[in-house]
Amino acid sequence: FMSCTQLTDVVVPNSVTSIGYQAFMSCSHLESVTLGSGLTSIQFYTFKSCPLLTSITCLATVPPEISSNTFTDGQYSSATLYVPRGTKSTYQETYNWQNFSNIVELNYSFVVNGIYYAITGPNTVMVTYRDDNYGSYSGYVSIPSSVIYNDVSYLVDQIDEYAFRLCENLTGIGIPPSVTTIGAYAFVGCESLSAVNITDLEAWCRISFDSNASANPLSWGHYLYLNNELVTEIAIPDGITSLSSFLFFGCEGLTRVVIPNSVTHLGWSCFNSCSNLTSVTLGSGLTFISAYAFNYCTALTAMTSLATTPPTLENGPFINIGSNAIIFVPEASINAYKENDDWSSFTTVLPHLDHTLNVTGQSIHFTSSGDYTWSNEVAGERIYAKSGNQLIKSSTSTLTTTVTVGNDGGSVSFEYKAWGEGSSWDVCRFMIDENIEFSYGAVQNDWTNYTAQLTPGTHTLTWIYKKDNSVDPTGDYFAIDNVAFTGLVTITPGDVNGDGEVNITDVTSLIDMLLEGDVPVNAATDVNGDGEVNITDVTVLVDGLLDN
Repeated sequence: FMSCTQLTDVVVPNSVTSIGYQAFMSCSHLESVTLGSGLTSIQFYTFKSCPLLTSITCLATVPPEISSNTFTDGQYSSATLYVPRGTKSTYQETYNWQNFSNIVELNYSFVVNGIYYAITGPNTVMVTYRDDNYGSYSGYVSIPSSVIYNDVSYLVDQIDEYAFRLCENLTGIGIPPSVTTIGAYAFVGCESLSAVNITDLEAWCRISFDSNASANPLSWGHYLYLNNELVTEIAIPDGITSLSSFLFFGCEGLTRVVIPNSVTHLGWSCFNSCSNLTSVTLGSGLTFISAYAFNYCTALTAMTSLATTPPTLENGPFINIGSNAIIFVPEASINAYKENDDWSSFTTVLPHLDHTLNVTGQSIHFTSSGDYTWSNEVAGERIYAKSGNQLIKSSTSTLTTTVTVGNDGGSVSFEYKAWGEGSSWDVCRFMIDENIEFSYGAVQNDWTNYTAQLTPGTHTLTWIYKKDNSVDPTGDYFAIDNVAFTGLVTITPGDVNGDGEVNITDVTSLIDMLLEGDVPVNAATDVNGDGEVNITDVTVLVDGLLDN
C-alpha cells in the first residue's frame, strides 16, 4: 500500500501474522491503524512518512516484534497506542514499543461476533463494553458459554460492571449458565430492556449481581436497574437465596411478586417505591427483611408470609404501605405475627388459603406445598387463591384439601378463572383422588362456577396449574375462589382413626402413618394446623391428651 495517499484507515485482520517492509510507507493521509491479534512481526519503515497517523491499535496480547524504525520518532510522541486490557505494562517493557509516550489500555481484550470480551484468567473472559462512551450493544444479544479466540477456548463466566450501560436500544439478552457474576450497574440506562426480555431466568439463579466476585453466587442484586415501567411481573426462580438492595426500587409497573421458599434475605429498599405493587408472597425460608424493603408501596393490599416464624424486620420495612393491608400467614403462626410489634403495620392477620377459599360457615383446611405455593390475592371485594408459578416455565403449582363425606354423599363447588395457552400446553386441572374431573387450558377471563359430586368416604381434592416451556407475561395462572361442600362429616383434630373420639389409639395410628410414610394431610392428622403432618403433630396430640 506504499504511497496510497488517499488511504485514511486500515484494519488488519487477526489472521495476519506479519506486515512487510514499507507496506504503508508514504500513506500521507493515513490517520488510524488497527493491527489484528495474530500479528507477530512488523518490518522496518512500514509506517514511515505517515504524518497524520495518530491512532494505533494493536490487539496482540504479546507485542509483535518491530524494529526501531518501523514507526518514526514523530509517531512515537504524537500517536496514541491502544493495547489490549491488561497488557499496558508488557508493551511499556518491550523493546521499541516502549518508545511510545502515550500507551492506553483498551477496556476489552478482543471482540467476537460483536461482543467485547476482557480476559480474566488463562481460560476465562468476561463480557465488557467497547469504550467509555458505553452504548456498545443493541437489539438482542446472545452471550455464548464459551468463545474461541486465536485458537484458545475461553469460558464466559462474568459480565463486567457497566457492560451494557446506556444501551438504549438493547431489547433482549440471553445469559448462559456459565455466567456466575454480573457487575454493578450492568444494565443501567437500558431503556428498552425489561425482565420479560431476559430469556433464561433459570440461568439467573446462578448469578450474583454484585461487583464482588466472591459474593453469594445465588443472589439477585445490586443495582440491576431494569426499566422500572416495563417490569410488571417478575418470576424469581427457586434456588435464589437473597434479593439485594435496590433490586426493584421504583419499579412503578410492578404489580405482583412471588418470592420462592429458597430466599432467606431481602435487601435494603428492595421493593421501595413500587407504587403499583398490590400482592406479595414471601416464601417459607425468609428470615430477614432489611430496612425500607417495601416502603411507599402504597397500593399493597395483600401480603402472604409462609414463614412459620415471623421474619426479623429492620427499621420498619413497611412504612406507608396500603392502608388496611391484609397479611395471610400459616394458621398455627397467627398469634406469633399478631404479637410481634414489628409486624404491626398489618392490622388484619388471616390464615393462609383457608380464609381465602372457604365460603362463610365452612372451615376446610387447604395446603399448597412445593416450590411454587398458591398465593392469596385481593381484588376489590374479592379475595381468592392464585397459582404461584406464574412466568416460571416447565413448573407446577398444586393446591390440595382432604375431606370426608357422609353416607348420603355430597358435592364440591368452586369458582375459577384461568389464563393458559391450551390444554396441550398450560394445563389447569381439577382432580378428585386420582381422577381428573376437568383439564382446562384456554383463556377464561370471567369467574365460572364448577360443581362435582362426591361419593361417601374420604377424598383428596387437587387443583393443579402446570406450565409448559414458554411464558406469557400477561397470563399464566389458575385462580380459585369460594370452595363450598355439602354432605361432609365433621372431623375433630386428632381423631386420626375417625372413630369420633380422640385418645391414645389416635396417637399410635398417627405414629404408624408417619413410620410408613403414608400420611393424609387433613383436619384430623394436621393437629397443629400448619399444613404439614410430622412429629410435632404427635407431640401436640399427646400434650392435649395430657392436659385433658
